[in-house]
Amino acid sequence: MQIVRSREVQKLHHEQGIPLDMIRRLNAITNEKQLFDEFVNVQSPKRAYGSNSEYGRVVRVGRVTDIRQYERDIENENNQPIVTASVSGITTMNKPRTINVVTSTSESNETSKSETPKPATCAPELRTVNLKESTDDTIYYYPSCTRVDRCGGCCGSELLSCQATQIQFINYTVHIFEYNGKPVLEHRGSKIVTVDKHIKCKCDCKIKAKDCKSLHQKYEEKKCRCTCTNREEEQNCLQQNDSKVWNGSTCTCECRQIHECTTLYYFDENTCSCVRNPQSIQPAYRFDGARYDTAYDFP
Repeated sequence: MQIVRSREVQKLHHEQGIPLDMIRRLNAITNEKQLFDEFVNVQSPKRAYGSNSEYGRVVRVGRVTDIRQYERDIENENNQPIVTASVSGITTMNKPRTINVVTSTSESNETSKSETPKPATCAPELRTVNLKESTDDTIYYYPSCTRVDRCGGCCGSELLSCQATQIQFINYTVHIFEYNGKPVLEHRGSKIVTVDKHIKCKCDCKIKAKDCKSLHQKYEEKKCRCTCTNREEEQNCLQQNDSKVWNGSTCTCECRQIHECTTLYYFDENTCSCVRNPQSIQPAYRFDGARYDTAYDFP
């Protein structure tokens, strides 16, 4: 049996975030029952807490906020964090002696009026597409726009987007008219406008392997990102934190600030400062042709 403080576990999970492989499986969920059956530890109030438990009655309310409020009430009453125990993959909780669960009438009425939203999964959906190819205000296209299936929906992560995997090209006949200041329009003919229609979609990485353009980058498909392979350079850059910063997009060490240098000076990326241009330093000569020991700056 492993006993841990729930707050510490929640903090650790929050910092790490939801893994992308779990996000991908969550995107395939079609209803709440499937979500709770496949991704929630507690399969049912009876199995986890017993049919007569007070915590079981809170779960049957069907609102996660009620469960969280219940946990806060327990913590305030006992003045100590809740302790969870993981036994054979089932999470249980220590239960206080007395539990008061109060549900107001107004809250019950609001809950009864609420509806379960239909998930906007990644799928083709109607989008407005412009058919007018001219920017001339005297030219009128009919129709000027139409609705075509395009991929849309949420994918559960900023690293993923709903993308088309199968596309069909449709040719639309569009009529073109011209306005010449008269009460009627002059028909100029028609033309074919080709529009792509999305047939199939899926949630996929926004960043692709082709986006890893640096020689020091490799693509990690499971993490949907380009990672740097020159680790030693990165560590050296981090040690110069006062003046330099590591750019993970280009895998290079860059200056935090770039200064504008005066004449005969240039900005050195290595020292992150203005240094004298060597070409501006030349030997000086006297009028009799003898060379000075020192040099001066030519304009």
